Amino acid sequence: MSLSQFSDQLIHEQFSSDQYQLLHKIGEGGFGKVFKAIQVNTGQHVAIKFLAIEPHCEEQQKQRYIERFKRETALSSQLQHPNIVRLLDKGQINDDLLYGVFEYIEGQSLREHLIQEGALNAVDAKEVMLQVLDALVHAHQNGIVHRDIKPANIMLTKTGAKTHAKILDFGIGTLTQDSRQADFNTLTLTQETLGTPSYSAPEQLRGEPATEKTDLYVWGLVFLECLTGLPAITGSSIAAVYHKQLSDMQVSIPSSLLGHPIAALLRRVLIKNATDRVITGDALYQEVALVNMSNLVGVLADLRVQQQADDDTMIMRDDGPAGASMQNFTAHIERKQITVLAMRLSSKVLTDKELDLDIVDTLFRSQRNHCIDIATRYGATHVGNLADSVLFYFGYPIASDNDTRLCARTILDAISDIAKRNALTQEAHGVQINVHAGIHAGVFTTYATAMPEGHIANTAMALAREAGERQILCSEESRAILEPYSEFEYFGEKLLSSNLSKKTYIQLKR
Repeated sequence: MSLSQFSDQLIHEQFSSDQYQLLHKIGEGGFGKVFKAIQVNTGQHVAIKFLAIEPHCEEQQKQRYIERFKRETALSSQLQHPNIVRLLDKGQINDDLLYGVFEYIEGQSLREHLIQEGALNAVDAKEVMLQVLDALVHAHQNGIVHRDIKPANIMLTKTGAKTHAKILDFGIGTLTQDSRQADFNTLTLTQETLGTPSYSAPEQLRGEPATEKTDLYVWGLVFLECLTGLPAITGSSIAAVYHKQLSDMQVSIPSSLLGHPIAALLRRVLIKNATDRVITGDALYQEVALVNMSNLVGVLADLRVQQQADDDTMIMRDDGPAGASMQNFTAHIERKQITVLAMRLSSKVLTDKELDLDIVDTLFRSQRNHCIDIATRYGATHVGNLADSVLFYFGYPIASDNDTRLCARTILDAISDIAKRNALTQEAHGVQINVHAGIHAGVFTTYATAMPEGHIANTAMALAREAGERQILCSEESRAILEPYSEFEYFGEKLLSSNLSKKTYIQLKR
């Protein structure tokens, strides 16, 4: 008899209650087994989650499981929200058999829906994720962070014509720092990370304290998955998933969503650096509620990625197999050819009237986001923004023979489109936004945990600073690649850095 079968039999044998009658097992995870049961005095179905500890379990591990199970019931008892599965009762039969009684949800998990039926339509995705967000806001108001939001922990059920979402499993939830009492025992041990790597925020994987921002980041990942039917973060191993989560490269927004207001919102939620993730759950809810999703139709997934995420909640220790994987991928180094596009945006005043600087800033952000959307459609990785400058990599993380051509196409389209937008805004506001661009191609030394950087990117940025309005300056290296497809004008030679030799730089003709 297997240990799993022994535990099921043990539960049936030891669980003796006048209040509940066990029917059959409906679920099993790393931290417990769930049975469907009948509450005798009402005849209603309930779900009873058991922590059945195997006889061979080491004492330290046993106590960790017990503490985690008690944590779930303790946190659940503090939450009363229509989109959170309610805790109805709890108890303990003996030292090795603890249980919590939850409301029974007739339906399927979001994960099951995505696997069986694919993406939700955009309107339904918004409705479901607003319900999940409202539940998270309620938990956060009570000082509780879930830490394991994922499709498998979101149940979908139909009541009439409307689909309702319910959050399950606060088993690895925690209290925020501000809500902890002096005698609060933290669950996360030294050198231990709790969660599901594909559905974890970077700070969570680094072992830093979880905050409300941690849940919001993962909420954004799940929202993307609802819209596309595909996990936002996947990898062939734990190490690959860690790489994507911890690297400086921002989470990719599918090209089909670019230009839509939901893309801008998700960008703000999915910022890797938690300090820069400034939006609150309340504000996010209000903004998402106002977004019109009915104009998003068709297949929204980037079909380049077709890999399912592993959504098992894991305990990863530095001295275990996952730790070994981490050491392997952090040591991974390679050299690859990347084409860099640096763009600098400037504003030009066309009126003697006093300008409203808030309007100028709004126009600037709009034009910059439009440039980012164009570059992303052509396959660029948006490295980031700094003041008036934007940086893109073509050929990272996946290279192609057309990277430099796509880079040139991007900036030509961006300049053309911004010129059209200026024609509409400069008369009304007396200001126009101009693009200055630099292109350079070269070989980077790349490290698995970090966005490539170095003199190749520095040269492109220096070219952008030298470029005039609507001007594209290319290095000799990038010109050689583009020569068969583009026309150039000689621009001159300039020493762009004391560490670089003087080179010829060429203007790409529009």
